[in-house]
Amino acid sequence: MPTNYLWFIYALGAAILWGLQYATIEQLSKTIPTPLLTLAYTVALAFTYLCVFVWFQFELGLDQFRNYWTVRNLLLFGLVVLVGCASTILIFAAIAKSTATKASMIEISYPLFVAVFALILYQEDTLTWQTLIGGLIMLAGVIVVLKS
Repeated sequence: MPTNYLWFIYALGAAILWGLQYATIEQLSKTIPTPLLTLAYTVALAFTYLCVFVWFQFELGLDQFRNYWTVRNLLLFGLVVLVGCASTILIFAAIAKSTATKASMIEISYPLFVAVFALILYQEDTLTWQTLIGGLIMLAGVIVVLKS
């Protein structure tokens, strides 16, 4: 398979795994309070990442770690961590208050926001007519799910 389609395989794999994750979170949220579940998930995820990074440290380039930490990268990393924490808490709460299906159907509108933030914050020219039309279709889907 040509490597120019590898991004698609990775994205599809992530979508499939997120589907399994959200369906399982919904089941767990029936018996575990959302704050405890979110905390346990986050700690377990961090521990898992740590184990993987330690195991593959040479392949990951951790020996050059300090070369990557510019002020800009530190600020962006801080933003990613804060936003990641907030989005994890919000999706866990949404799944607990509704269903994994409904919450994920709303959350899946994020590509529109990716394009908008990439344009506004980083001046990336990713907001094309096709992106805009796709985003409007996603928003229409969100409204349909919200009304159901």
